[in-house]
Amino acid sequence: MKKRTIVIITIALLAVITTTPTQLNNLIFHSFYDIISTGSDIMSRKQEYKVELTNEQRSELSAIVASSSKRLSPETKYRAKALLCLDELGEKPLSPADTARKCKLHRETIYGIRKQFTKEGLEAVVYRKKRETPPTEPRVTGDVEAHIIAVACSSAPEGKSKWTLQMIADKIVIDGVVDSIGKETVRRTLKKRNISLT
Repeated sequence: MKKRTIVIITIALLAVITTTPTQLNNLIFHSFYDIISTGSDIMSRKQEYKVELTNEQRSELSAIVASSSKRLSPETKYRAKALLCLDELGEKPLSPADTARKCKLHRETIYGIRKQFTKEGLEAVVYRKKRETPPTEPRVTGDVEAHIIAVACSSAPEGKSKWTLQMIADKIVIDGVVDSIGKETVRRTLKKRNISLT
């Protein structure tokens, strides 16, 4: 904005020599109007969108930034870090410019993050919008299939009369066989082997 102001003032001074008083007045009026309008636009954009995190949100974002999990993309971490920096209720809130430098993001991206948080909430900013259709599940390998069958044929957990498809899916994930698996995949695997849970 400072460079813009200098250019406008320089043009106005040069115009003194070649313009009539009426033309000069018009030029100066429009120049200052342009400066004021630009400043007002920046101020309104600053005041309209604010990031004010709750303690719970702050804890969630801090955990994301500190996490070493490969399942969290760098973009997710950068966005979480940006929200923490912009948090006006935090210990040391930063300006969009300082946040952009610290998070290594473009300043317009920071403005977009702040606007999206105000309008759509934390999840929309950090985790982005949900897919229209769920991702295709990975093909069940022989090892995964064997584990599913072994669990289905074992004794049900204490307090349960039998295994359910969801319980088997959860058990597979807990055992570290796969990162995620749906109960429908478990059902198809058991059906292929003619194994019934009833």
